[in-house]
Amino acid sequence: MISPGEHDNGIQPSRNQKEKLDSQSKSGASKESKSALVRYATMGTQMVAVMLIFSFGGHKLDQWLHFKVPILTIVLSLFGVFMAIYLVVKDLLKKN
Repeated sequence: MISPGEHDNGIQPSRNQKEKLDSQSKSGASKESKSALVRYATMGTQMVAVMLIFSFGGHKLDQWLHFKVPILTIVLSLFGVFMAIYLVVKDLLKKN
């Protein structure tokens, strides 16, 4: 019967080997979680930036053209939302 920590050949890994394996498995998981965090934070920032740029551009165009109803602000804001969603979906499909 094999006790915990033993291999089939009866040789147990040394303490250093165990620590090295543990540190490799932990560092790999933390790097993956950090890269996922950065990836999704970047997507969120990109979404906000796209929506703000289009909304601001629509507002400025409405002011410049002296529209009483902010039609370009509404249209460009909606376009910015759809564009942001498109960019996020494209990034998700490309990276997976």
